[in-house]
Amino acid sequence: MYPHRRIERVTLGHPIVAFASGEPVQIVDASVRGVRLTHENLLAQRDRCAIAFDWKGQEIEFVGRVRWTRAQRDSPKPGYQSGLEISAIDEQSTSALRTLIQSYVERALEEQKANARGVPPATESQAQTGRAPLYVRHELVYGIWRKTTTTEPRQPESGFTVLVGESPHQVDLLRAAYSAADRQTRDMIRALAELSLSNPDDAPRRFIP
Repeated sequence: MYPHRRIERVTLGHPIVAFASGEPVQIVDASVRGVRLTHENLLAQRDRCAIAFDWKGQEIEFVGRVRWTRAQRDSPKPGYQSGLEISAIDEQSTSALRTLIQSYVERALEEQKANARGVPPATESQAQTGRAPLYVRHELVYGIWRKTTTTEPRQPESGFTVLVGESPHQVDLLRAAYSAADRQTRDMIRALAELSLSNPDDAPRRFIP
């Protein structure tokens, strides 16, 4: 009903061990607005659930509100998943959480740049026939991703453009990173995406927030 309120999250390659009001949990995805956890026991504190964990030496702590909980019925290990919305967080933890999320943005952009150095199968076929390369424009409109195949490599105002041969996994990673990012980070994603299409060897090796 309100698609613009949807918030996509960055899925973590490896769950991060954390504590929720003293109970051991694992963070499986995150955004600047909240996290998704897996846990063995039901969370006792739902309105003020204190989350604490360490990421590469940075302590991240915040108070979250449990928005939903469901049993992991399709998992071999019994337990639950819960989605938490951040209700209180200090400046230091906010900065560290953004750094965590941006590290996944960096990884997505590095993978995109590496892929751009080669010639995707579709582009290679087009080069043999003398046709212009194709691109795929991914635009985020009111929280919904729209996908358009085009011959124009320009970057959209909201979203990004990649080569037509980009892997679905890579596109999903970029979409999640873009959706979870702030305005400055989104601008950087588009700028680096443009560089990777026009001159991949000159694109920056490291993302700077």
